[in-house]
Amino acid sequence: MSKNYVIIGGSSDVALSYIKHINDISVGSDKASVIAHYAHNDQGLKALSDQCRNVDLYSLQADLTDEAAVEKLTDAIMERFDHVDYFLHFPALPFDYMRYKELDSQKIKQELDVQLFSFLNISKKLFPAMKKVADARAVVMLTKYVADPMPPKFMVSYVVTKYALLGAMKAAAAEFGGGKFMINGLSPVMMDTKFLCNMDPHIIEMNKAQSPIGRIIKPEEIVPYIDKLLSADCDFNGTNLSMEEEDFD
Repeated sequence: MSKNYVIIGGSSDVALSYIKHINDISVGSDKASVIAHYAHNDQGLKALSDQCRNVDLYSLQADLTDEAAVEKLTDAIMERFDHVDYFLHFPALPFDYMRYKELDSQKIKQELDVQLFSFLNISKKLFPAMKKVADARAVVMLTKYVADPMPPKFMVSYVVTKYALLGAMKAAAAEFGGGKFMINGLSPVMMDTKFLCNMDPHIIEMNKAQSPIGRIIKPEEIVPYIDKLLSADCDFNGTNLSMEEEDFD
């Protein structure tokens, strides 16, 4: 039976890698349908649509900082799909430094809108129905920093947002998860994606040098972890699955 996927932040490098994977595992009558949200640039999704023959890929645009646009996006998802099997929440603004003493409340609000409030506003409509779907699964992209005892310095906006998103994931899992529907978080280590476009290259090189494997991971390397959380065998709910560099050696 074909499966329906909803991917918020569908133009991200991780999402594109996962859509390619969906195409690889969807054959014959198991052809999947994917709704991939994007904010501004859908070039990657257009290119993928031409390559992927085993996936019906629908791109939907929405500015996640606009609550009305998020509501319209949610309605479009519900109109397109009579049910959702898998919900993946991957949106994020490009990385930017922020010192605590230079707190920019507008920047933090924008980050919260894109990651936290989009999740809350979409999931409050989708999750009650997903709760009734056998083996439905949701994955929220978090960060290794919410699993570590202490996050790095100068990342106030990012760290605050990810901790808030962790709380939202757990609240959703407590209310809707369990039984047929499991809701979990995924916390990868640093990945080589366009999210890092504003990061000081010296910081990236320092992370490579400090990593036990001597590099940062590629987005396609976390595909098995997403698979694990989407699997019908996944029997945990409200969990933050954290990664270690050693896992990719």
